[in-house]
Amino acid sequence: SKLPVMIMFCALAVPACAQNMIINGSFESNTAGGSISNMTNAVFNATVNNATAFGSANEIDLYQGNPWGLPPVQGQWKLAIHHSSTGAVDAFSFDLNNPIVNGTTYTLDFWAHAENTFDPGNQPIEIGISSSANTFGTLVYTSGALTTASWTNYVTNFVAPVNASYLTVRNTT
Repeated sequence: SKLPVMIMFCALAVPACAQNMIINGSFESNTAGGSISNMTNAVFNATVNNATAFGSANEIDLYQGNPWGLPPVQGQWKLAIHHSSTGAVDAFSFDLNNPIVNGTTYTLDFWAHAENTFDPGNQPIEIGISSSANTFGTLVYTSGALTTASWTNYVTNFVAPVNASYLTVRNTT
């Protein structure tokens, strides 16, 4: 049993300069010829540039257009991350063009919606920062329950509690 959460990242920025720090936040830079469901972490890592899958569910989806859920907010691509009844979750990290600095305020801006064709539920997603591309690291934000009706734009500020090199994303169980 799994619940996909469709997700697109717009920005992680220091408010003073508003520079987008996330590389490939809309997943446009990839080698997929079309939508791919249930990619293992290794396949995802070989397919999507500047992102690293590491979750225990091991089944991230990369969708072009809207084979499931709503069409992407921008570009052609979106991700679906899952959690399963066994407690396994999909998780991935983004490469950043600058490191996150402890004590600095950042603005996080992303879009998400639930797609519950397979299972009901609109669980939140969690955002973290990490010094490793393969671990979630420190939680900095948890979204509210997601909606299936439309993309929701989540915008929040957080003060980095640690230095980090990656922004991480996972589905909650």
